[in-house]
Amino acid sequence: MNITFCRHRQKEACRRHFNEHCEAIVPDVQPLTDSIDELYEKIKKVDIDQIAHRSLDKLQEWFWKSIQMGRELFILKYDEIVTLCLDNKQFLEQTQNDNLEFIMRLKQETETLLKRGGDYTTF
Repeated sequence: MNITFCRHRQKEACRRHFNEHCEAIVPDVQPLTDSIDELYEKIKKVDIDQIAHRSLDKLQEWFWKSIQMGRELFILKYDEIVTLCLDNKQFLEQTQNDNLEFIMRLKQETETLLKRGGDYTTF
């Protein structure tokens, strides 16, 4: 009595031929089952919480490094501005005084012009 159809031989196989066929493919199937077992063990060992913690640790490390870089940049630029202001203080004060004197002169000349009552030819 035939128990199955063999697609390889394209005919039905009795129990004896079926067993022979199974024995013939065992060497091909065994490495596959070993690979499946190995894959199963690898997946089983994956610790989801550990993956999440590692990712969060890396993110936190990046966060603190970014803050430190920002602080360092702030200190650098702050020092540059203080140095520029101190180095140029005398120049800035002189420029300020010159501008104030010019404005006062302009104000006085404008007041003088207005007091003359419309005689603008001698200005």
